Amino acid sequence: MGFLFNEITGELEPLPVVALDDNFITVETRHFALSNIASTSALGKISAINPIANLIFSSINESVLAGQNVISSGFTPGRDDWEFLNWGSYISPLGHCAGQSITAMWYFYEKSLKGEPALFHHFDLLNNSEKPNFLWQDNPHGYRFASTVQEDFVWDSWFSRFQHNVPPDILVWKTFIYAMLMTGNPQFVGIKNTQDGTGHAMIIYKINVTEGKLYVADPNYPNNRALDGTSSIRAIEYTGLNFKPYSSSAKVGDTGKEYDEITFYAANTFVNWTKIGERYKEFEDKTIGDDRFKQYDLYVKTNTENILFFEGMDMTESTLKLFCKNINIPGFLPGTDRLQRIQIYDSNGNYIAVSDANGLASVNLNSGENTFGIYICGYVNGKPNKYYDFKWVTVNYSGITPPDYNRCELQLFVNKLYEREDGSTFERETIEGTFASGEMLGNRFVADYNENSGMFVGTVEVVLDTITDTISSADWTYEYTQSSPSSYHKTEITAVDLPFVDQSNGIYKISGNQTCIDVTNYTYYQDFQGNVTTLQSFECNSDSYLEIRLYKE
Repeated sequence: MGFLFNEITGELEPLPVVALDDNFITVETRHFALSNIASTSALGKISAINPIANLIFSSINESVLAGQNVISSGFTPGRDDWEFLNWGSYISPLGHCAGQSITAMWYFYEKSLKGEPALFHHFDLLNNSEKPNFLWQDNPHGYRFASTVQEDFVWDSWFSRFQHNVPPDILVWKTFIYAMLMTGNPQFVGIKNTQDGTGHAMIIYKINVTEGKLYVADPNYPNNRALDGTSSIRAIEYTGLNFKPYSSSAKVGDTGKEYDEITFYAANTFVNWTKIGERYKEFEDKTIGDDRFKQYDLYVKTNTENILFFEGMDMTESTLKLFCKNINIPGFLPGTDRLQRIQIYDSNGNYIAVSDANGLASVNLNSGENTFGIYICGYVNGKPNKYYDFKWVTVNYSGITPPDYNRCELQLFVNKLYEREDGSTFERETIEGTFASGEMLGNRFVADYNENSGMFVGTVEVVLDTITDTISSADWTYEYTQSSPSSYHKTEITAVDLPFVDQSNGIYKISGNQTCIDVTNYTYYQDFQGNVTTLQSFECNSDSYLEIRLYKE
């Protein structure tokens, strides 16, 4: 049997044997790169000098293989596989079995064996290990990871390309035994229905040589459980000359079929192992799949307008009406303005609402904080229900209608330390004051102004919490530009948790040393005729304050 050998780490990667006789052996691989057998990032100069793995061939007496009893890799369904079902997704509508299997194997090799927590249910919020269909969407980055690698891998094309040299079953059987015996690792298996040419991918994690069984972790059966939760030990059976057909499907929900062609694939030698690591970094950064699952927008429909949804928004109406618009998907719900289907779940994972024919999903709100799970679908191949994203959101409901403010004023009084371009500094205790006209959008006052032909420009967003009577956050940026004499300055102020102190005049205020705690950002830049001054720092005392006044003119 052929292996790629990393002489630095001692790692072996078995190669599929496609032909074998008394004189020749034929193996397949996509590459000879060292980086696909072990990470070379810590190998120093050696990795640059010898980036190619060694190709070695090894033999073993067939009696030794036949004399094995049980060979285990340590990979265990219900611990090392993903917890979600392989329903496919918007970018992989026919299923992502290969991506789901390979990413689970990658995590096992690169993370679990190095001391990190096991994969199963590690990254979701709600779970039931005995009911795989329970809120399976609740691991959006993991699900996108599987689908993204499926598409990186181009499984369907790759599967067709390497199915032309399928060795006899007896050779495949012995290859699996030898590979796991030598490496101790789980192995990648591809199966095919020869009548229609469709395929499926899984993980071989244990072999019972005596009983003739390849135990599989099938992405359609996480933790060896079917859609309805029924438990069964999944295995491909070998009769002594041939494999029995294995029953499964390309993805969950498809009609089951018999896969009568079983093939050994070495994951590391046919996929870009380094690329999977790069995708995992995106998974950690929560950007995985953003290159394929494009931006979408959630909106709230009120009695008067449609408002772009944002986390923690306050609602004054007792019914939350949500819809999703995605201009990056060609297909959409018929008769709508590019709307996509959404489903809503309560905080316990129970399904409570789905989009109607107009794209609206409605739920009743309880007083106070409401938490929902939003399952966003993508319309593809004439079907509206393919996985696109899932997110937990919080909505507050007070039943109180926010005032209809259209004017906002700000005053900040602190001791400021300025620095000139030449390095000299000076202190000044002054009031920073500004104002803007805008409008209320739900519980937010917003303004985007441009006055005097660009002399004064700025943006304001003040978020009201009507339950606690506070400004939960305030962001104000304004710029002043003058040509004669040449002058430009820009100020940015961000603050949180300003209490309501004067209801009749709409005044929110913090005072004293608390000012420097709740003002989380204060920057100032001025260029007056080429002389630059910046705010180096600011301090607070008993006289300091930040006051924001909201009112209607």
